[in-house]
Amino acid sequence: MPGEPLIRRITRLDAAAAAVSTVAILAVAGCRGDCSSPAAPPAPAPRLAAGRYPAELLRLAPPPAGEHRWTWRGAGPDQAAPGGGGILLTVDGRSWNWRPATTPGDTCLPGTMLLRPEAPDQWHEFLVATDSTLPGGWMPLPRVAAASAHYADLLHLVQELTRPRFDGVVTHWSLESVPVGCGPAVSGAVDLAVCLREAVATWRLAGEPPLLAWDGESALGARLIHYPGVVLHPPMSVQMVRRDKAGRVLRVHIRCGDTYDGPQDVRYARRALVHELGHVLLLWGHSEDRTHVLWRNGPIVDRPADDELRAAALWRALPEGLDLKRYGRSTELQPQRQQGEGPPVQQPGLDQDAAVGELLPGAGRRADRDRAAAHRL
Repeated sequence: MPGEPLIRRITRLDAAAAAVSTVAILAVAGCRGDCSSPAAPPAPAPRLAAGRYPAELLRLAPPPAGEHRWTWRGAGPDQAAPGGGGILLTVDGRSWNWRPATTPGDTCLPGTMLLRPEAPDQWHEFLVATDSTLPGGWMPLPRVAAASAHYADLLHLVQELTRPRFDGVVTHWSLESVPVGCGPAVSGAVDLAVCLREAVATWRLAGEPPLLAWDGESALGARLIHYPGVVLHPPMSVQMVRRDKAGRVLRVHIRCGDTYDGPQDVRYARRALVHELGHVLLLWGHSEDRTHVLWRNGPIVDRPADDELRAAALWRALPEGLDLKRYGRSTELQPQRQQGEGPPVQQPGLDQDAAVGELLPGAGRRADRDRAAAHRL
């Protein structure tokens, strides 16, 4: 019935399935020896939920096809709920659906469940509300390996980079490829407009729609705002200035003064703009991996790592409104594989100002040169 709670609906369907089986058994018992009609097959367990993956997500993180066994148990206020058991996930192309592993009979599912895959190397465990109407409420996400030893997988990196501004709830731009542009912007010997255009070209993932697109005239997207004769602290920052009624981002500003002005500063200005464009793509946090352009101490590399490109594309491909806090890693980090400087660090105080994603104070050209000399890759 429309509006009927899912738990009650499942129990009613189970009762109907049991009634069908009973009728079939009674029909067989009433047959004589010459009865040739086979027994009716048992009714399949009812589907709990079904859906389809977005096409871009399917390209970035193709799920393993076939039938996969999971377990469930009550979570949160329902943690002490009786029961718990098996559940089957079937993936066929873009489609997925969930069914109980066995007909649950009169067993009611709790309001909140933790779903755990029997193959944690393939899937993320996650929390689900049985009456969920949220985007992707029951959508299973496959695990995608990350090159960085600081992160257990690609989703872990996305969670860390989007927690400071969006709390891990997927938010999109109003356009698929974010327009980026500026007017004339010259700081001494540094043409910031040229540097910005070159920085845009680095944020391109092969085989995927462009993450950024140069457009010097668009009123939407990202615009470089230059402050001639002013040395800003920090030297660059990104500010969100306009959203639509649904909360989608419409316009951000990259603020830059004349911190970079000598011919030797061109590379550092371009590098800083690559960093800020990561924030433009709504990766508002910073990475613990110094080989990433979004490294928390300021960039010492000239272009985004493959992990960062895929993280930006994955954030764009996930359904808007999906809460990534519901998904767990299923496996732990392996410190012995650590390639960065020291073990991964958990920083609960990572949140920045709600409006600004910025390079750390002191990350100007002199600090950039000193840092590059101290951390040669």
